[in-house]
Amino acid sequence: MINSCKILLLLFFVGLQVQANLPHEFHFSKCQIEYKKEAQALQISLHLFIDDLELALEQRGHTGLFIGSEKEQPDAPARVYEYLQSSFQIIVNDTPVDYAFLGKETSEDLAGLWCYLEITDVSSIQSMQVKNSILTELYDDQKNVVQIKGPNAQKKYFLFHRQQKEQGVQF
Repeated sequence: MINSCKILLLLFFVGLQVQANLPHEFHFSKCQIEYKKEAQALQISLHLFIDDLELALEQRGHTGLFIGSEKEQPDAPARVYEYLQSSFQIIVNDTPVDYAFLGKETSEDLAGLWCYLEITDVSSIQSMQVKNSILTELYDDQKNVVQIKGPNAQKKYFLFHRQQKEQGVQF
């Protein structure tokens, strides 16, 4: 487990690289999972590089999706959701849960994609397991950072990679 300072530094440097509109040398995703007690829901924001996501989808036989562009194919959102379902899972209180795909939007730099997911009917949360293998089938150096904001504003950070695809927290 690496400490949160290292994760924040990694986020900073990746952010600088994206803002400079350079081809990214880092293979990286970031995710925030936040428990909203009043809504009895987990709200999830997930950021991926579009070119990496399209490559992963191409390897699954989905070519020419043009995600985030004017030429985006009508089935692109469904293909993104299918990919996420196969590579990103959450278990709440020892029970696997399904999330709804609320939508997606291209980041300001046009290199990234924000995906918005939600898990409803979460009246309380004592534990959470996250399985995150996003893009690890493509890149040996893929890193996936997940920040969890749980009950009572408790925060936890996880770093996922090819050898570490599942981690959990108790609240």
